[in-house]
Amino acid sequence: MGRLGIKLHDEKWYRTTALDRADAEVVEKTQAEMKELMEQGVGIMLATDGGAAFLKVIRLGTCSKDGEWIAKTHIDLAMEVTKEKPLHLLGMIMDNTHANWKGMRIMAEQYPTWVLLGCVAHALSLLCKNLADPTKCPGVAAVLKVVQTWL
Repeated sequence: MGRLGIKLHDEKWYRTTALDRADAEVVEKTQAEMKELMEQGVGIMLATDGGAAFLKVIRLGTCSKDGEWIAKTHIDLAMEVTKEKPLHLLGMIMDNTHANWKGMRIMAEQYPTWVLLGCVAHALSLLCKNLADPTKCPGVAAVLKVVQTWL
């Protein structure tokens, strides 16, 4: 007990448990806020040689987020970011959805110098989920279960 009758923890507790709890709370609040934003629109990040930054959320309103909308929206963003010089844009990275791929094909036709990629991190995440799913990859899932028992 501390001088004020408050239970104090040891230094290790503050370095580990307290930080973990605080981190989990920040992550939870941040994810909730981002989820709310993303439900209202599409989040756009801007990557430059100085790093990446959150640029804006584009509100969807009543429009459909199809390939044509994705292409038009991203071309408009390219015009804004490059000050009407879209050939100065190196490219874009997007989630691996059907609509995004369609939008990237449309943009590639108009701007063949742009490098348009699906996100590798999302692709690897989906691959890992599929490999661990016994209904999709029963052999791999069985091996992963055996490996898990060794750990």
